[in-house]
Amino acid sequence: MRAHTRCLISRLRSRLVSGAHVDEMALPTLLAFRLTIFAGTADVDTASPHFPNDAAAMRQGPTRFARAHAYIDAARDAAQRYGVACAWTILDVTDVGHDAKQMSAAAAPVLAAALHASEG
Repeated sequence: MRAHTRCLISRLRSRLVSGAHVDEMALPTLLAFRLTIFAGTADVDTASPHFPNDAAAMRQGPTRFARAHAYIDAARDAAQRYGVACAWTILDVTDVGHDAKQMSAAAAPVLAAALHASEG
């Protein structure tokens, strides 16, 4: 495995799911999987006792909103290096913080449209 590929996989893995096993062969398939990431523009509270602030988490970004964007940026960078399309998108949910009910309400129409599109 080339050094830049190892570095890329390491970077993407650290920004994707902690401890996830992503190897060089699987990465293009992962990037081709249609994924929508919802990022609350108000999800910036770093004082919450539930906010992950360990060193590994902080390397991903200073807030959950920033981490969501770093995650998608890492995926797009990886796709570009592999010469494949990245099927991932990010939707900013205005004025929503770390709130499952509000994020679910924002995701419902997107999910419904995707499900109905797959029926036809």
